[in-house]
Amino acid sequence: QPWQTMVGRLILYTAFFAHGALGLTALYRRRHLRIPQSELWQLVLGLTIPLLLIPHATSVALGGSVYGLEFNYARLLYQFWVASWDNALPRQYLLIIVVWIHGCLGIRAWLRPKPWYPAYVPVLASLATLVPVLALIGFTNAGFDIRDAVARNPAGAIRFVIAPPGTPAGESSEALGRIVDLMLYAYVGLVVGLVGFRGLRDWHARRFRAVRVSYPGG
Repeated sequence: QPWQTMVGRLILYTAFFAHGALGLTALYRRRHLRIPQSELWQLVLGLTIPLLLIPHATSVALGGSVYGLEFNYARLLYQFWVASWDNALPRQYLLIIVVWIHGCLGIRAWLRPKPWYPAYVPVLASLATLVPVLALIGFTNAGFDIRDAVARNPAGAIRFVIAPPGTPAGESSEALGRIVDLMLYAYVGLVVGLVGFRGLRDWHARRFRAVRVSYPGG
């Protein structure tokens, strides 16, 4: 798993934060939000992704590096499908769908001006549909397998998935939960502050730098 290495994590998190910063900067610099519907959806989905991703990414990254929690695939499946099936599991499904649609909208906007794009639309549309569907099917099958394993041998499965050697007690998980909450609040505050600064900027432009443009005939 390359994303679990130090280099992989560095590339992954750098790309995530750079993409998010560029997106927020572009949102701030827009003079208005009268944009095509596809761009509006891309913007809304992009702003939603951190809300869905922060709980998962922070738990895995800080839980492993700071608190020594082991987040292998089996543990994550248990977390999604058994321990938090009513919270983490729907959020993970929604995260996959939102990220994929957001990415497809961005790639479509990038490729649409290419002269060869119309001819390849059917192939690209098939890939855009099949890849997430197959991924969700595999994730679902693995979740059913972990549920069956827990049902057959609850004690053994819980010891293997929940408490591998060296896993700290519940205090670390509670501290990690507080960090996740703080990061979510910080992100919401950042977005709200950005919208507020946009309003102040627009008010300042209207109040001190506004000009009136008139055309013959009104």
